[in-house]
Amino acid sequence: MEIALDEKEYRSLLEMMEIADWVLHAYRLDEPVETESYRQLAQKIYAAAKNYKSEDLVHYDLASQQFFPSEKLEESDAVLDRIAEFENACFWDELIHRLVERDLIDSLGEEAVTKLDPTERSQRGEVFEKKYEKTFQESGLDHLVIAEKRAKTPQ
Repeated sequence: MEIALDEKEYRSLLEMMEIADWVLHAYRLDEPVETESYRQLAQKIYAAAKNYKSEDLVHYDLASQQFFPSEKLEESDAVLDRIAEFENACFWDELIHRLVERDLIDSLGEEAVTKLDPTERSQRGEVFEKKYEKTFQESGLDHLVIAEKRAKTPQ
């Protein structure tokens, strides 16, 4: 199979690859074996940079004999803006999810929560979720404080 790309599409592909690589590896110190096939594919795509007049976005390291995204690609607004949007959405989603889970356990008990079917769990959590979404949309983190010792709701 062959895919025909013009220069603009190739550059967009490089941006997508940089964003995907961030999601896969930004918080890792190692290069996991599970993503080796992605890294190999990236090498093939980076190797075509000259054909698409995109040498400014990819550089070749003689010592490692590998291609890497250039600083221009890594620091581009297109890449950084998408990563920031992704991380922001993940932050709020995960924060709300964890607070809802905590509140469900506080109100029902851990054993009862684990026995809920997914639909009922979602329905019961919706009240907490809406409360947190509203609060965070209106105030961001302004109302979030760390209590010395949080009192649990009696079960």
